[in-house]
Amino acid sequence: MISFLHIEPVCVGAFEDNAPPWRNDPLWQAADSTMAYLVRRHWQQLYQVNETADQIKNMLASIDAPLDRLSRETCAQCPAPCCLVADVSYDFRDLLFIHMTDQAMPPGQPRRTTGEVCRYLGGEGCLIPRQQRPWICTWYICAAQKNYLASCHEISRTKLQSVIAEIRILRKQMETLFIATVA
Repeated sequence: MISFLHIEPVCVGAFEDNAPPWRNDPLWQAADSTMAYLVRRHWQQLYQVNETADQIKNMLASIDAPLDRLSRETCAQCPAPCCLVADVSYDFRDLLFIHMTDQAMPPGQPRRTTGEVCRYLGGEGCLIPRQQRPWICTWYICAAQKNYLASCHEISRTKLQSVIAEIRILRKQMETLFIATVA
């Protein structure tokens, strides 16, 4: 006899209206505890995933200062800053990276409802370290930032784009290795 998967009502909302994953607190906590369990359970076999996550962490550290400067120079003058208008969310790779680098999990998605301001926006910018932010908060460079980079000699646009492209590849590799290991 085939049994059907029972989906809790709290889970149904996660799939409606193209909502990002784990929008509400119970789903966020479930994703966090599931990821923590899988990482603990398979830790010995996840050495390649761990090495890849460490590479990403080092690369993020190498572009943290230039990206912070870029934000300081452009975001304050922006009429529609991402932290106020973009519907950004953590994805699977973000959660995996945070767990594999043994960082504290943020309390939840940046927004719980559409139109809400990012909960991590403070008076001086983002309240959480770059390595704990959703990836999109690092890789997205708006038109104003691209213009600034074109005129700024202290920050190399080419180097920044190259590191971001390499991190993107490593994130995919990290996910693929993780799934192959735990599946």
